[in-house]
Amino acid sequence: MIFIFLMIPFAVSKESGWEVMAVAYLAIPFALILLSAPRLSFYLLILVNYIYAPIILTGLAVHPGDICSVVFIGSVAISWLLRGNPLIDHTRLDFPFWALIAATIISGIFAHKPELSLVPVIRIILIYLAYRAFYSFAESYGASRMTVFYVYALTLFSLFNFIMFLTLGGTYRVFGVAGIAFETLSMIGVPLTLVCAIWSETKKKRIFFCALLSFNVLAAISTMSRGLLLTIALSSTIFLWVSYRKAGRMGLEAPRKYIRAFLFFLAPLAIISIVAWGIFVPVAERFQEISLDRPMGTILLRLSLWRAAIDGFLTSPFTGIGIGNFRMIDSLLPYLKFDPVRYYITGMTSHNVFLQYLCETGIIGAAAFLWLAYRAFSSAVKIMRQTVSADELVPSMAAFVGALVIFITAFYMRAWTWGQEGFVFAFTLSLVARQYHTVI
Repeated sequence: MIFIFLMIPFAVSKESGWEVMAVAYLAIPFALILLSAPRLSFYLLILVNYIYAPIILTGLAVHPGDICSVVFIGSVAISWLLRGNPLIDHTRLDFPFWALIAATIISGIFAHKPELSLVPVIRIILIYLAYRAFYSFAESYGASRMTVFYVYALTLFSLFNFIMFLTLGGTYRVFGVAGIAFETLSMIGVPLTLVCAIWSETKKKRIFFCALLSFNVLAAISTMSRGLLLTIALSSTIFLWVSYRKAGRMGLEAPRKYIRAFLFFLAPLAIISIVAWGIFVPVAERFQEISLDRPMGTILLRLSLWRAAIDGFLTSPFTGIGIGNFRMIDSLLPYLKFDPVRYYITGMTSHNVFLQYLCETGIIGAAAFLWLAYRAFSSAVKIMRQTVSADELVPSMAAFVGALVIFITAFYMRAWTWGQEGFVFAFTLSLVARQYHTVI
Protein backbone atom coordinates (compact mmCIF):
# COMPACT_ATOMS: atom_id res chain seq x y z
CA MET A 1 0.00 0.00 0.00
CA ILE A 2 2.82 2.40 0.85
CA PHE A 3 4.52 1.59 -2.46
CA ILE A 4 1.31 2.26 -4.40
CA PHE A 5 0.78 5.49 -2.46
CA LEU A 6 4.21 6.68 -3.53
CA MET A 7 4.30 5.44 -7.11
CA ILE A 8 0.89 6.51 -8.44
CA PRO A 9 1.49 10.29 -7.99
CA PHE A 10 5.05 9.78 -9.27
CA ALA A 11 3.80 8.10 -12.46
CA VAL A 12 1.08 10.72 -12.99
CA SER A 13 3.54 13.59 -12.56
CA LYS A 14 6.08 11.99 -14.91
CA GLU A 15 3.49 11.30 -17.62
CA SER A 16 2.31 14.92 -17.34
CA GLY A 17 5.80 16.16 -18.09
CA TRP A 18 6.51 17.32 -14.52
CA GLU A 19 9.73 15.37 -14.07
CA VAL A 20 11.07 17.70 -11.38
CA MET A 21 7.86 17.37 -9.35
CA ALA A 22 7.97 13.59 -9.77
CA VAL A 23 11.55 13.35 -8.49
CA ALA A 24 10.78 15.78 -5.65
CA TYR A 25 7.79 13.69 -4.61
CA LEU A 26 9.94 10.58 -4.31
CA ALA A 27 12.80 12.47 -2.65
CA ILE A 28 10.68 13.96 0.15
CA PRO A 29 10.07 10.69 2.07
CA PHE A 30 13.77 9.78 1.88
CA ALA A 31 14.74 13.28 2.99
CA LEU A 32 12.45 12.97 6.02
CA ILE A 33 14.08 9.66 6.95
CA LEU A 34 17.56 11.16 6.60
CA LEU A 35 16.60 14.25 8.61
CA SER A 36 15.81 11.96 11.53
CA ALA A 37 19.08 10.02 11.18
CA PRO A 38 22.26 12.15 11.34
CA ARG A 39 24.49 9.10 10.96
CA LEU A 40 22.88 8.02 7.69
CA SER A 41 22.99 11.62 6.46
CA PHE A 42 26.70 11.75 7.24
CA TYR A 43 27.40 8.51 5.37
CA LEU A 44 25.42 9.74 2.38
CA LEU A 45 27.17 13.12 2.26
CA ILE A 46 30.67 11.63 2.36
CA LEU A 47 29.87 9.07 -0.35
CA VAL A 48 27.85 11.33 -2.64
CA ASN A 49 30.52 14.04 -2.45
CA TYR A 50 32.68 11.71 -4.56
CA ILE A 51 30.20 12.00 -7.45
CA TYR A 52 30.48 14.91 -9.85
CA ALA A 53 27.04 15.35 -11.39
CA PRO A 54 26.06 19.04 -11.19
CA ILE A 55 22.49 20.05 -11.96
CA ILE A 56 22.36 23.40 -13.78
CA LEU A 57 19.46 25.56 -12.63
CA THR A 58 19.33 28.96 -14.39
CA GLY A 59 23.10 29.29 -14.24
CA LEU A 60 23.41 27.84 -10.72
CA ALA A 61 25.29 24.54 -10.50
CA VAL A 62 23.87 22.40 -7.71
CA HIS A 63 25.97 19.36 -6.86
CA PRO A 64 24.55 16.18 -5.27
CA GLY A 65 26.79 16.91 -2.30
CA ASP A 66 25.09 20.29 -1.87
CA ILE A 67 21.71 18.63 -1.48
CA CYS A 68 23.08 15.98 0.90
CA SER A 69 24.87 18.65 2.94
CA VAL A 70 21.61 20.54 3.47
CA VAL A 71 19.97 17.31 4.66
CA PHE A 72 22.94 16.54 6.94
CA ILE A 73 22.94 20.05 8.40
CA GLY A 74 19.21 19.79 8.98
CA SER A 75 19.49 16.38 10.66
CA VAL A 76 22.23 17.60 13.02
CA ALA A 77 20.24 20.76 13.79
CA ILE A 78 17.13 18.72 14.64
CA SER A 79 19.17 16.39 16.84
CA TRP A 80 20.70 19.42 18.58
CA LEU A 81 17.30 21.03 19.18
CA LEU A 82 15.92 17.82 20.69
CA ARG A 83 18.54 17.85 23.43
CA GLY A 84 17.32 18.64 26.88
CA ASN A 85 19.49 21.76 27.15
CA PRO A 86 20.87 22.72 23.72
CA LEU A 87 23.89 25.03 23.86
CA ILE A 88 25.85 26.71 21.07
CA ASP A 89 29.45 25.62 21.53
CA HIS A 90 31.96 28.23 20.34
CA THR A 91 34.79 26.66 18.34
CA ARG A 92 38.40 27.60 17.80
CA LEU A 93 37.81 28.47 14.13
CA ASP A 94 34.55 30.43 14.31
CA PHE A 95 36.04 33.93 14.23
CA PRO A 96 38.33 33.31 11.21
CA PHE A 97 35.42 31.68 9.40
CA TRP A 98 33.16 34.67 10.12
CA ALA A 99 35.89 37.02 8.87
CA LEU A 100 36.16 35.03 5.63
CA ILE A 101 32.38 35.10 5.14
CA ALA A 102 32.30 38.88 5.78
CA ALA A 103 35.16 39.48 3.33
CA THR A 104 33.41 37.35 0.73
CA ILE A 105 30.18 39.35 1.10
CA ILE A 106 32.03 42.69 0.91
CA SER A 107 33.84 41.62 -2.25
CA GLY A 108 30.51 40.58 -3.74
CA ILE A 109 28.99 43.99 -3.03
CA PHE A 110 31.85 45.79 -4.81
CA ALA A 111 32.30 43.13 -7.50
CA HIS A 112 32.95 43.88 -11.15
CA LYS A 113 29.94 41.68 -11.93
CA PRO A 114 27.92 41.20 -8.71
CA GLU A 115 25.72 38.53 -10.26
CA LEU A 116 28.74 36.21 -10.42
CA SER A 117 29.32 36.62 -6.68
CA LEU A 118 25.96 35.31 -5.48
CA VAL A 119 26.80 31.59 -5.72
CA PRO A 120 30.25 31.85 -4.00
CA VAL A 121 28.69 33.86 -1.15
CA ILE A 122 25.98 31.23 -0.66
CA ARG A 123 28.54 28.45 -0.89
CA ILE A 124 30.92 29.81 1.78
CA ILE A 125 27.97 30.15 4.16
CA LEU A 126 26.93 26.56 3.36
CA ILE A 127 30.49 25.37 3.99
CA TYR A 128 30.51 27.06 7.38
CA LEU A 129 27.18 25.45 8.31
CA ALA A 130 28.58 22.08 7.19
CA TYR A 131 31.66 22.70 9.35
CA ARG A 132 29.44 23.36 12.37
CA ALA A 133 27.37 20.26 11.57
CA PHE A 134 30.47 18.03 11.29
CA TYR A 135 31.79 19.50 14.55
CA SER A 136 28.54 18.81 16.40
CA PHE A 137 28.17 15.34 14.88
CA ALA A 138 31.71 14.40 15.96
CA GLU A 139 30.70 14.84 19.59
CA SER A 140 28.31 11.88 19.46
CA TYR A 141 29.73 9.80 16.61
CA GLY A 142 33.42 10.33 17.36
CA ALA A 143 36.15 12.05 15.34
CA SER A 144 38.04 8.75 15.03
CA ARG A 145 35.11 6.95 13.41
CA MET A 146 34.54 9.92 11.08
CA THR A 147 38.18 9.69 9.96
CA VAL A 148 37.98 5.95 9.36
CA PHE A 149 34.77 6.23 7.34
CA TYR A 150 36.34 8.89 5.13
CA VAL A 151 39.24 6.51 4.48
CA TYR A 152 36.82 3.70 3.61
CA ALA A 153 34.96 5.95 1.16
CA LEU A 154 38.20 7.04 -0.52
CA THR A 155 39.34 3.42 -0.86
CA LEU A 156 36.07 2.41 -2.51
CA PHE A 157 36.44 5.02 -5.24
CA SER A 158 40.21 4.56 -5.47
CA LEU A 159 39.76 0.89 -6.36
CA PHE A 160 37.37 1.86 -9.13
CA ASN A 161 39.76 4.53 -10.46
CA PHE A 162 42.81 2.30 -10.45
CA ILE A 163 40.97 -0.50 -12.25
CA MET A 164 39.97 2.04 -14.92
CA PHE A 165 43.58 3.21 -15.14
CA LEU A 166 44.83 -0.34 -15.73
CA THR A 167 42.06 -1.01 -18.25
CA LEU A 168 43.17 2.03 -20.24
CA GLY A 169 46.76 0.82 -20.24
CA GLY A 170 48.05 3.54 -17.92
CA THR A 171 48.09 6.15 -20.68
CA TYR A 172 45.17 8.33 -19.57
CA ARG A 173 44.62 10.41 -16.46
CA VAL A 174 41.80 8.92 -14.40
CA PHE A 175 39.74 10.90 -11.89
CA GLY A 176 36.68 8.66 -11.88
CA VAL A 177 33.17 9.75 -11.04
CA ALA A 178 34.50 12.48 -8.72
CA GLY A 179 35.96 14.44 -11.61
CA ILE A 180 38.87 16.80 -10.96
CA ALA A 181 37.77 17.04 -7.30
CA PHE A 182 39.31 13.60 -6.74
CA GLU A 183 42.61 15.47 -6.41
CA THR A 184 41.40 17.26 -3.28
CA LEU A 185 39.51 14.25 -1.91
CA SER A 186 42.64 12.12 -2.28
CA MET A 187 44.94 14.89 -1.07
CA ILE A 188 43.29 14.65 2.34
CA GLY A 189 42.38 10.97 2.22
CA VAL A 190 45.80 9.44 1.50
CA PRO A 191 47.50 11.13 4.50
CA LEU A 192 44.50 10.15 6.67
CA THR A 193 44.97 6.54 5.56
CA LEU A 194 48.63 6.81 6.54
CA VAL A 195 47.56 8.10 9.95
CA CYS A 196 45.40 5.02 10.47
CA ALA A 197 48.20 2.74 9.24
CA ILE A 198 50.67 4.18 11.77
CA TRP A 199 48.54 5.04 14.79
CA SER A 200 45.76 2.43 14.94
CA GLU A 201 45.68 0.61 18.26
CA THR A 202 46.13 -3.00 17.09
CA LYS A 203 48.55 -4.69 14.71
CA LYS A 204 45.66 -6.15 12.74
CA LYS A 205 44.23 -2.69 12.07
CA ARG A 206 47.61 -1.26 11.13
CA ILE A 207 48.21 -4.00 8.55
CA PHE A 208 44.67 -3.54 7.21
CA PHE A 209 45.13 0.19 6.70
CA CYS A 210 48.54 -0.36 5.10
CA ALA A 211 46.72 -2.41 2.47
CA LEU A 212 44.17 0.37 1.98
CA LEU A 213 47.01 2.88 1.74
CA SER A 214 48.51 1.04 -1.22
CA PHE A 215 45.24 1.23 -3.17
CA ASN A 216 44.75 4.90 -2.37
CA VAL A 217 48.31 5.82 -3.40
CA LEU A 218 47.95 3.93 -6.68
CA ALA A 219 44.71 5.79 -7.42
CA ALA A 220 46.45 9.09 -6.66
CA ILE A 221 49.24 8.18 -9.10
CA SER A 222 46.57 7.30 -11.69
CA THR A 223 45.49 10.96 -11.79
CA MET A 224 49.01 11.97 -12.94
CA SER A 225 48.46 15.16 -10.94
CA ARG A 226 51.78 16.73 -9.96
CA GLY A 227 50.18 18.93 -7.33
CA LEU A 228 48.42 15.98 -5.71
CA LEU A 229 51.51 13.76 -5.67
CA LEU A 230 53.71 16.61 -4.43
CA THR A 231 51.26 17.28 -1.59
CA ILE A 232 51.10 13.62 -0.60
CA ALA A 233 54.91 13.41 -0.61
CA LEU A 234 55.39 16.59 1.44
CA SER A 235 52.63 15.97 3.98
CA SER A 236 53.53 12.29 4.41
CA THR A 237 57.22 13.06 4.95
CA ILE A 238 56.46 15.70 7.57
CA PHE A 239 53.86 13.47 9.21
CA LEU A 240 56.22 10.47 9.43
CA TRP A 241 58.98 12.62 10.96
CA VAL A 242 56.57 14.14 13.50
CA SER A 243 55.04 10.75 14.28
CA TYR A 244 58.44 9.14 14.83
CA ARG A 245 59.38 11.79 17.38
CA LYS A 246 55.96 11.68 19.06
CA ALA A 247 56.06 7.90 19.39
CA GLY A 248 59.51 8.18 20.94
CA ARG A 249 58.29 10.68 23.53
CA MET A 250 55.33 8.45 24.39
CA GLY A 251 57.47 5.29 24.55
CA LEU A 252 55.49 3.56 21.78
CA GLU A 253 57.63 1.23 19.69
CA ALA A 254 54.98 -0.08 17.27
CA PRO A 255 54.47 3.21 15.35
CA ARG A 256 58.25 3.73 15.13
CA LYS A 257 58.69 0.20 13.75
CA TYR A 258 56.07 0.78 11.05
CA ILE A 259 57.61 4.12 10.12
CA ARG A 260 61.07 2.54 9.75
CA ALA A 261 59.61 -0.28 7.66
CA PHE A 262 57.84 2.21 5.43
CA LEU A 263 60.88 4.43 4.88
CA PHE A 264 63.55 1.78 4.44
CA PHE A 265 61.67 -1.09 2.83
CA LEU A 266 58.14 -0.48 1.56
CA ALA A 267 58.65 2.90 -0.14
CA PRO A 268 61.83 1.88 -2.08
CA LEU A 269 60.22 -1.43 -3.04
CA ALA A 270 57.14 0.37 -4.35
CA ILE A 271 59.25 2.81 -6.39
CA ILE A 272 61.32 0.00 -7.93
CA SER A 273 58.17 -1.98 -8.78
CA ILE A 274 56.51 1.02 -10.42
CA VAL A 275 59.59 1.85 -12.49
CA ALA A 276 60.05 -1.77 -13.55
CA TRP A 277 56.39 -2.10 -14.46
CA GLY A 278 56.59 0.85 -16.86
CA ILE A 279 52.87 1.55 -16.83
CA PHE A 280 53.42 4.87 -15.03
CA VAL A 281 55.75 6.32 -17.69
CA PRO A 282 53.19 9.06 -18.61
CA VAL A 283 53.30 10.22 -14.98
CA ALA A 284 57.06 10.74 -15.19
CA GLU A 285 56.67 12.55 -18.51
CA ARG A 286 54.30 15.06 -16.89
CA PHE A 287 56.85 15.77 -14.16
CA GLN A 288 59.54 16.40 -16.79
CA GLU A 289 57.67 19.57 -17.80
CA ILE A 290 58.76 21.17 -14.52
CA SER A 291 62.46 20.92 -15.40
CA LEU A 292 62.16 22.52 -18.84
CA ASP A 293 63.95 25.84 -19.38
CA ARG A 294 60.93 27.12 -21.28
CA PRO A 295 57.65 26.40 -19.50
CA MET A 296 54.98 24.59 -21.49
CA GLY A 297 51.71 22.76 -21.02
CA THR A 298 49.99 23.15 -17.67
CA ILE A 299 53.11 24.75 -16.15
CA LEU A 300 52.80 27.61 -18.63
CA LEU A 301 49.07 27.76 -17.92
CA ARG A 302 49.62 28.10 -14.17
CA LEU A 303 52.18 30.86 -14.62
CA SER A 304 49.73 32.73 -16.82
CA LEU A 305 46.92 32.22 -14.33
CA TRP A 306 49.05 33.46 -11.43
CA ARG A 307 50.15 36.53 -13.36
CA ALA A 308 46.51 37.28 -14.25
CA ALA A 309 45.50 36.90 -10.58
CA ILE A 310 48.18 39.34 -9.39
CA ASP A 311 47.31 41.88 -12.08
CA GLY A 312 43.63 41.52 -11.19
CA PHE A 313 44.45 42.19 -7.54
CA LEU A 314 46.28 45.40 -8.49
CA THR A 315 43.11 46.76 -10.11
CA SER A 316 41.31 46.64 -6.76
CA PRO A 317 43.68 45.86 -3.86
CA PHE A 318 41.28 46.16 -0.90
CA THR A 319 38.04 44.44 -1.93
CA GLY A 320 39.25 42.62 -5.06
CA ILE A 321 37.47 42.24 -8.37
CA GLY A 322 34.67 40.33 -6.68
CA ILE A 323 34.33 36.75 -5.50
CA GLY A 324 33.56 34.50 -8.47
CA ASN A 325 34.74 37.10 -11.01
CA PHE A 326 38.10 35.57 -11.94
CA ARG A 327 36.43 33.58 -14.68
CA MET A 328 35.88 36.92 -16.47
CA ILE A 329 39.33 38.33 -15.75
CA ASP A 330 39.99 38.95 -19.45
CA SER A 331 37.29 41.65 -19.50
CA LEU A 332 39.29 43.58 -16.88
CA LEU A 333 42.76 42.96 -18.29
CA PRO A 334 42.81 43.67 -22.04
CA TYR A 335 46.30 42.21 -22.55
CA LEU A 336 44.93 38.73 -21.79
CA LYS A 337 43.11 38.81 -25.11
CA PHE A 338 46.55 38.41 -26.72
CA ASP A 339 47.88 35.81 -24.27
CA PRO A 340 48.58 32.47 -26.02
CA VAL A 341 46.71 30.58 -23.27
CA ARG A 342 43.88 33.12 -22.93
CA TYR A 343 41.36 30.51 -24.12
CA TYR A 344 42.20 28.33 -21.12
CA ILE A 345 42.34 31.19 -18.62
CA THR A 346 38.76 32.27 -19.34
CA GLY A 347 36.38 30.44 -17.03
CA MET A 348 39.09 28.94 -14.77
CA THR A 349 40.34 29.46 -11.24
CA SER A 350 43.87 30.73 -10.66
CA HIS A 351 45.09 27.29 -9.43
CA ASN A 352 46.34 29.02 -6.30
CA VAL A 353 43.90 29.48 -3.41
CA PHE A 354 45.77 32.42 -1.89
CA LEU A 355 46.10 34.28 -5.19
CA GLN A 356 42.47 33.50 -6.00
CA TYR A 357 41.32 35.19 -2.78
CA LEU A 358 43.84 37.99 -3.23
CA CYS A 359 42.48 38.73 -6.70
CA GLU A 360 38.76 38.26 -5.99
CA THR A 361 38.46 39.53 -2.40
CA GLY A 362 41.55 41.74 -2.07
CA ILE A 363 43.77 42.08 0.96
CA ILE A 364 40.78 41.69 3.29
CA GLY A 365 39.70 38.31 1.95
CA ALA A 366 43.21 36.94 1.47
CA ALA A 367 44.11 37.88 5.06
CA ALA A 368 40.93 36.24 6.35
CA PHE A 369 41.67 33.00 4.48
CA LEU A 370 45.26 32.93 5.72
CA TRP A 371 44.02 33.57 9.26
CA LEU A 372 41.68 30.59 9.00
CA ALA A 373 44.34 28.31 7.49
CA TYR A 374 47.01 29.39 9.99
CA ARG A 375 44.66 29.16 12.98
CA ALA A 376 43.71 25.63 11.94
CA PHE A 377 47.34 24.58 11.47
CA SER A 378 48.62 26.18 14.69
CA SER A 379 45.74 24.55 16.59
CA ALA A 380 46.56 21.20 15.00
CA VAL A 381 50.22 21.53 16.07
CA LYS A 382 49.09 22.10 19.67
CA ILE A 383 46.86 19.04 19.43
CA MET A 384 49.68 16.93 18.02
CA ARG A 385 52.01 17.89 20.87
CA GLN A 386 49.59 16.73 23.55
CA THR A 387 49.96 13.35 25.19
CA VAL A 388 46.57 11.74 24.64
CA SER A 389 44.95 8.37 25.27
CA ALA A 390 45.26 5.61 22.69
CA ASP A 391 41.74 6.16 21.30
CA GLU A 392 42.50 9.85 20.64
CA LEU A 393 45.74 9.28 18.71
CA VAL A 394 44.16 8.69 15.29
CA PRO A 395 41.83 11.74 15.29
CA SER A 396 44.53 13.98 16.80
CA MET A 397 47.11 13.05 14.17
CA ALA A 398 44.41 13.18 11.46
CA ALA A 399 43.64 16.75 12.52
CA PHE A 400 47.34 17.62 12.29
CA VAL A 401 47.98 16.18 8.84
CA GLY A 402 44.68 17.51 7.47
CA ALA A 403 45.42 21.06 8.62
CA LEU A 404 48.97 20.71 7.27
CA VAL A 405 47.65 19.79 3.82
CA ILE A 406 45.24 22.74 3.76
CA PHE A 407 47.96 25.18 4.84
CA ILE A 408 50.66 24.15 2.35
CA THR A 409 48.32 23.69 -0.63
CA ALA A 410 46.83 27.16 -0.20
CA PHE A 411 49.78 28.44 -2.24
CA TYR A 412 49.79 26.14 -5.24
CA MET A 413 46.57 24.12 -5.56
CA ARG A 414 43.25 24.85 -7.22
CA ALA A 415 40.52 25.36 -4.63
CA TRP A 416 39.32 24.70 -1.10
CA THR A 417 35.99 26.52 -0.97
CA TRP A 418 34.36 25.53 -4.25
CA GLY A 419 32.11 22.62 -5.17
CA GLN A 420 32.95 19.22 -3.72
CA GLU A 421 36.22 20.51 -2.24
CA GLY A 422 34.32 22.78 0.13
CA PHE A 423 32.87 19.89 2.13
CA VAL A 424 36.31 18.24 2.44
CA PHE A 425 37.51 21.61 3.76
CA ALA A 426 34.65 21.74 6.29
CA PHE A 427 35.20 18.11 7.31
CA THR A 428 38.93 18.61 7.92
CA LEU A 429 38.52 21.83 9.89
CA SER A 430 35.82 20.20 12.03
CA LEU A 431 38.32 17.49 13.04
CA VAL A 432 40.76 20.19 14.13
CA ALA A 433 38.13 22.12 16.11
CA ARG A 434 36.68 19.00 17.76
CA GLN A 435 40.07 17.63 18.79
CA TYR A 436 41.17 21.02 20.06
CA HIS A 437 38.05 21.13 22.21
CA THR A 438 38.70 17.56 23.41
CA VAL A 439 42.42 17.50 24.24
CA ILE A 440 43.45 21.11 24.90
